[in-house]
Amino acid sequence: EPFPQIALKEHSILCAIVNKCDAKHMSCDERLKALVESIKKSLAKSTTTNSTLVELAKIASQASGIKYGPAESADLCNDLLIKTQAITSDTHQPVPVLTYGRRINRVIQEK
Repeated sequence: EPFPQIALKEHSILCAIVNKCDAKHMSCDERLKALVESIKKSLAKSTTTNSTLVELAKIASQASGIKYGPAESADLCNDLLIKTQAITSDTHQPVPVLTYGRRINRVIQEK
């Protein structure tokens, strides 16, 4: 995914963190939970609270709780995809929001 050069270092660090989940061959639910934990750690280190990151963590947590199989599961996932896409379509969002948001979106699509 394209990022301006000035934001590349921060994105690369975050991307390495979220890629660890993929490398461990975790299930979609496990990956979403790991992303929530990573966001929480990021927020704990930050001097300011990013409400959009908090919202992404909620979305990922909700998605990890969706059961496989029922017909309404696809609808619930689609609703969450719409929310993440609305967040990540704003390219003026901070790099952590775009990085986590795009990854959460990808994992929900896989689910």
